[in-house]
Amino acid sequence: MDRHIFNQYVIRVSQRDQLQVHLKNHGVGTEVYYPVQCIFRSALAYLGHKAGDFPKSESAANET
Repeated sequence: MDRHIFNQYVIRVSQRDQLQVHLKNHGVGTEVYYPVQCIFRSALAYLGHKAGDFPKSESAANET
């Protein structure tokens, strides 16, 4: 019983959504766990950040 079960393999691709559709069509399940950056969640809206303020994290959020 001393084994690890890997349940997430994170990859980053420029066409994430198209890859997800392709994999689904071939019977491979996928999930985007964090589709919205934390900074844009309602709990942090009071900070007033807008799209473009964090370009690297936005790219990562859209590509993983």
